[in-house]
Amino acid sequence: MENLVASVHGLSRGEDNAEELQQLRKLLNAHRELVQASRAAIDEVLDADIIRPADHTLAYAYFLHVKAEQPVTDVDIFARQTEILIAEGNKEQIQLAGRTFVEVCNSYAVALRDSGQAKRGIIPLTRAATVLRDGKEYVTGVHSQLLMLCLESHCHRMAVTLLSEEVYNVNSDHVTPEEFMLFGYYGGLVWLGLRRYREAMELFEMAICTPALVLSKIVVESMHKHILTSLLVVGKHEIPRHMRGHTRRQYLAHSRANALYDEFSRVYDTLDSNELLAFIGRNEEALRSDGNYGLAMQCVKSAGERKILALTKCFVTLSLSDIAKSVGLEKSFQAEAIVLRMIEEGKIHASISKADGMVTFLDDPENYDSDHMRELLDLHIRRSMALSKKLQDVQESVESTRAFAIYASRQQRASELTSGWGAEIEQMYEGINAS
Repeated sequence: MENLVASVHGLSRGEDNAEELQQLRKLLNAHRELVQASRAAIDEVLDADIIRPADHTLAYAYFLHVKAEQPVTDVDIFARQTEILIAEGNKEQIQLAGRTFVEVCNSYAVALRDSGQAKRGIIPLTRAATVLRDGKEYVTGVHSQLLMLCLESHCHRMAVTLLSEEVYNVNSDHVTPEEFMLFGYYGGLVWLGLRRYREAMELFEMAICTPALVLSKIVVESMHKHILTSLLVVGKHEIPRHMRGHTRRQYLAHSRANALYDEFSRVYDTLDSNELLAFIGRNEEALRSDGNYGLAMQCVKSAGERKILALTKCFVTLSLSDIAKSVGLEKSFQAEAIVLRMIEEGKIHASISKADGMVTFLDDPENYDSDHMRELLDLHIRRSMALSKKLQDVQESVESTRAFAIYASRQQRASELTSGWGAEIEQMYEGINAS
């Protein structure tokens, strides 16, 4: 162990030492069994300042990774050591450590969750995600565990900044498919907790569309919540159009897993609140078991609102009693409460007469010619242009790879063969017709 520590000191000196750090990583991997056999001495090496996180980040992360292979018995010591690594570690060495650093952070998050200290890990893992990635558009393997801690500690708003960043890229050396799917699933749960259903739907969709050979439990749970949030946001559910072929086949092959929610979607199409409540009552145990009972009840409220929205397209004035009857409510004051809420949320424009209980539906007062609307339009145009540039860059980078060149060559040969067969068949039919 002493010789290994001496090698760590020798190979971690200086700033322009990329080659030496690569040698150190190979050396640490070669001596893994030695470190595992000396696991009891790891705390002494780390706490005695023999291995300093600022100078020897790669080795510090490696020792913690070996320590985390066994169940963490002293959570406070392991958490403190991990927090020092995150706070003082050298960014270049952290990125070189890659999966080693990510797995240390994941073990840290799980240890805090299991010990009831989830809130403690939010700020350190936020920094870890920032240090590990090359830019804000990257997802790291730490993202999913950070979101998990936010959910466990009910600090949903602590994740808003992270989730508001537009994601375009993934470093495959730092992120596993499972972690990427969990990022979508946990992120969707965070937005659900904040009642931002459109953002939740998009992240559940991202988890569903992640290419995979088999259908995981993460994807199945995301499917269930995607169906319900789709009903809340757009009023219907459809399989995402950009879901890849194999993933789509897996989705359809496991339709039994979604049978309850597909049936719920069909009942929702009727916009009959009473039928929806009856369906939820019959399947309450299953919905509660999946953690989707509250979301299903939100769909009941949404169905009533969509029915009122449909009425605004057919009537200029309507009594509260007629609205209540149409929605399936017993009392007119219940309809009044829904209409008032929809007016406050900007979903409809209407006025209610207290004298005769009549609702007058109004046109949208926004003329879309204000400075605010121009600024909003300009913002959306700029974001669209930035996204277009990103897609163009990705396309150019893909087209320049050897794998794409081989794929394109094969596609061209297949197309040439097919067109040749088509010409021969056409000539054959012409000969038959001539005879």
